[in-house]
Formats: sequence, C-alpha cells, structure tokens
Amino acid sequence: MTTLFCDTETDSLNPYTGKLQMIGFAIGDDKVNIIDMQDKEEYLIEWLKDLLYSKDILKVFHHANFDLLFLNLNGFKTCPQYFDTQLYFHIQDPYSSSKLKDLGESILKMEVKRLNEIIQTKEEPGLIKIGCKNTRGYGYVKKEVLESYLRQDVSLTRDLYRYIEKKGITDYYARIEQPIIQPILEMELRGLKIDSKKLKILDFKLSKEIKTLERYFALKQINPRSPVQVREFIKNQ
Repeated sequence: MTTLFCDTETDSLNPYTGKLQMIGFAIGDDKVNIIDMQDKEEYLIEWLKDLLYSKDILKVFHHANFDLLFLNLNGFKTCPQYFDTQLYFHIQDPYSSSKLKDLGESILKMEVKRLNEIIQTKEEPGLIKIGCKNTRGYGYVKKEVLESYLRQDVSLTRDLYRYIEKKGITDYYARIEQPIIQPILEMELRGLKIDSKKLKILDFKLSKEIKTLERYFALKQINPRSPVQVREFIKNQ
C-alpha cells in the first residue's frame, strides 16, 4: 500500500478557530513537499486532497487527531486508513514522552530542531504566525525557517514509522487503536449533544469526590496529579 506522511503548521492550537499555514507531505521515500496556504498553490493542494481522500493510501501522522481536525475543517477531506506514530509510542510506553522531537532524539538518535529555537514573540513583516504552547498561544517564524522545520517533522514521522515497521506493529494497536481514529474524528467534527443540567450535577458530585481524594493523598504526602507517585502508591498497596 502507498504511504503518505503528513504534518501541518497552524496559526493556533485550536482547530475550530485556527487555520492552516503550511502542510508538509511526502509519498513513500520521495522528497517532502511544502504547501504554503498563503501562496494558494492549486496544483499541490488538489494533489494532496486526492491523496488524503484515497482509500488506497495509508496516511501517517504524528498526533493524527490534531492534524486531521485541521485538515478536514480547512477543506481537506480525509478517509482511512490512518496511522498515528505518537499514539503508537504512547501505548508502548505511557510513562515516557511520545513527543516527536523527544522520540527523534531517543529512538532515532538524531539532532532535532525544536519550535522554541526558531519562534519569536514579536510580529514583524514577512513572518508567519504559528500556534505554540507559550503564554500567548502563538508566535512568529520566518517562512524559509518554517519550511525547513516542517520538512524535518515530516521526515521524523516517516523515520519513526519505518522504525515501527521493522519492530512489527502490535496486534492491539492494529485491532483496537488504529480503527477508532476515524470514528473519533467524525465525533469531533460533528459534535455531541449533552444535557447541561445533568452535566452540572455530575460536575458538582465529582468535584466533591476529587476534593475528598486530594485530602486523602495529601495526608500520605502524595501528589495525585503525578502519575509516577500514584503508580508507586498503587504498586505498594
């Protein structure tokens, strides 16, 4: 099956209010193509749309949920099959980082460029706005620098997938996790109806339970929000 590796750069971390700035993609071991959404490169855009909507192509992302939401909400309809390298590594080891750059260093033994090394807070002419996890939720990057950064991320995703292929994809991921990427995407695109009154009642009830548990753990000098401390506590019971 043909494999498509894809990553996005966006102006926000919120797919419902943000927009795509750049898309990087590569077919198999071919070169990484970059679409700058400001340039409206129609040929590349239509080509990518065909690839994303083909049932005969495996689409590989790192954090598929994020990229798929942005793509579908910005006119790039997608359909399975998908593979999420971040989800795969998280399932393999939920207590280690499954972030792309961390895996690039720990698994692939590569030197990587991180977003905080290229982003700046001051807006200047010619810079592209990019969503990030700083105090404001965004920053600015030079176009050519962002293109290079995006090529790196697509290549890292591809190399991580090749690593997984060599190790062998686990039966659990193939049977359980991989097939539900699309249903979850459809739910997030469509939304869910909720009973707001019942939700408030449930919130009040659970908040009381959480406070009771926090007092219990505080007496034992355990931070209930620390997976490591909670795991050790459960192990010793």
